Amino acid sequence: MIQFTMIKIPPLIRKIIAPLIVSFGLIISFLVYVLLLFFMELPLPIRVIILICFVVLSAVVILVLMERIREIKKGEEDDLGKY
Repeated sequence: MIQFTMIKIPPLIRKIIAPLIVSFGLIISFLVYVLLLFFMELPLPIRVIILICFVVLSAVVILVLMERIREIKKGEEDDLGKY
Protein backbone atom coordinates (compact mmCIF):
# COMPACT_ATOMS: atom_id res chain seq x y z
CA MET A 1 0.00 0.00 0.00
CA ILE A 2 1.26 3.49 -0.85
CA GLN A 3 1.40 6.02 1.92
CA PHE A 4 1.34 9.70 1.23
CA THR A 5 3.10 11.94 3.66
CA MET A 6 2.63 15.66 3.86
CA ILE A 7 5.70 17.79 3.40
CA LYS A 8 6.24 19.77 6.56
CA ILE A 9 6.62 23.42 5.68
CA PRO A 10 8.10 25.63 8.38
CA PRO A 11 5.60 28.14 9.84
CA LEU A 12 7.67 31.12 8.70
CA ILE A 13 7.56 29.94 5.08
CA ARG A 14 3.79 29.34 5.32
CA LYS A 15 3.23 32.95 6.29
CA ILE A 16 5.40 34.22 3.44
CA ILE A 17 3.75 32.14 0.69
CA ALA A 18 0.56 34.22 0.38
CA PRO A 19 2.28 37.62 -0.02
CA LEU A 20 4.65 36.05 -2.56
CA ILE A 21 1.81 34.63 -4.64
CA VAL A 22 -0.13 37.90 -4.60
CA SER A 23 2.94 39.98 -5.46
CA PHE A 24 4.05 37.77 -8.32
CA GLY A 25 0.47 37.62 -9.61
CA LEU A 26 0.35 41.41 -9.72
CA ILE A 27 3.71 41.66 -11.46
CA ILE A 28 2.72 39.05 -14.03
CA SER A 29 -0.53 40.92 -14.74
CA PHE A 30 1.49 44.14 -15.17
CA LEU A 31 3.74 42.33 -17.65
CA VAL A 32 0.72 41.10 -19.60
CA TYR A 33 -0.62 44.66 -19.80
CA VAL A 34 2.75 45.93 -21.02
CA LEU A 35 2.91 43.23 -23.68
CA LEU A 36 -0.60 44.10 -24.82
CA LEU A 37 0.43 47.74 -24.88
CA PHE A 38 2.93 47.03 -27.66
CA PHE A 39 0.18 45.65 -29.87
CA MET A 40 -2.03 48.71 -29.44
CA GLU A 41 -1.83 51.57 -31.87
CA LEU A 42 -0.90 54.36 -29.48
CA PRO A 43 1.56 57.18 -29.96
CA LEU A 44 5.03 56.45 -28.61
CA PRO A 45 4.98 59.05 -25.79
CA ILE A 46 1.78 57.56 -24.37
CA ARG A 47 3.27 54.05 -24.53
CA VAL A 48 6.38 55.24 -22.69
CA ILE A 49 4.32 56.95 -19.98
CA ILE A 50 2.19 53.84 -19.43
CA LEU A 51 5.31 51.65 -19.39
CA ILE A 52 6.91 53.88 -16.76
CA CYS A 53 3.74 53.66 -14.65
CA PHE A 54 3.79 49.86 -14.73
CA VAL A 55 7.51 49.76 -13.90
CA VAL A 56 6.92 52.05 -10.90
CA LEU A 57 3.96 49.95 -9.76
CA SER A 58 6.03 46.78 -10.02
CA ALA A 59 8.81 48.37 -7.98
CA VAL A 60 6.32 49.41 -5.31
CA VAL A 61 4.88 45.89 -5.16
CA ILE A 62 8.38 44.45 -4.68
CA LEU A 63 9.22 46.99 -1.96
CA VAL A 64 5.98 46.27 -0.09
CA LEU A 65 6.67 42.53 -0.38
CA MET A 66 10.15 42.98 1.08
CA GLU A 67 8.72 45.06 3.94
CA ARG A 68 6.06 42.45 4.65
CA ILE A 69 8.65 39.66 4.73
CA ARG A 70 10.72 41.68 7.23
CA GLU A 71 7.62 42.15 9.38
CA ILE A 72 6.85 38.44 9.30
CA LYS A 73 10.43 37.59 10.30
CA LYS A 74 10.22 40.04 13.22
CA GLY A 75 7.03 38.35 14.36
CA GLU A 76 4.60 41.15 13.59
CA GLU A 77 1.61 39.04 12.64
CA ASP A 78 -1.18 41.57 12.50
CA ASP A 79 -0.41 45.01 11.15
CA LEU A 80 -3.91 46.31 11.85
CA GLY A 81 -3.70 45.30 15.51
CA LYS A 82 -1.38 48.24 16.18
CA TYR A 83 -4.01 50.82 15.30
